Amino acid sequence: MRFDWRGPRATVLVFLAASGLYLNTWGHGFHYDDFHSLVNNPHIRTLAEVPAFFRDPTLFSANPESAMYRPLLLVSYALNYAVGGLQPAGYHLANALLHGINAGLVHRLLLALGQGGLALPAAFIFGLSPVNSEAVNYVSSRSELLMASFFLLACLAHLRGGWVGGAAGAGAGAWRY
Repeated sequence: MRFDWRGPRATVLVFLAASGLYLNTWGHGFHYDDFHSLVNNPHIRTLAEVPAFFRDPTLFSANPESAMYRPLLLVSYALNYAVGGLQPAGYHLANALLHGINAGLVHRLLLALGQGGLALPAAFIFGLSPVNSEAVNYVSSRSELLMASFFLLACLAHLRGGWVGGAAGAGAGAWRY
């Protein structure tokens, strides 16, 4: 049986390689902005606060002057906290998995663009390149990982959505996104 370098197994291989590369971060702690936005932030310690994340940017940090509107980041922190409290390993694992998902999405996007021969090497370069290490190693940089995930998903949705003109097409496009 031949391995299909353009199929789902190849995407899983990219995911595993990119995620696995950063599993050594499990033993790392928190640093820099992690303390005001995560460790000392009482708002992420209960899932009951999730709706408020979408209304109040001051919940981003223990310091209200560091307010930022990043509700999905806070939701991800709250979910992490619900699963493992303030154990850094869980936050680093989530970042490594998100990075692996992004590398897999790069693979799928390039395939959707018709770049079959380049899809796998480009996805491996994206997933294994040290240029992404800050976003993966630094828990507070999860916002960059989430942005990449949603950007890549939006590109895939656009490519798979097709084109329908007029008001019907505009409504269908808005619904797809």
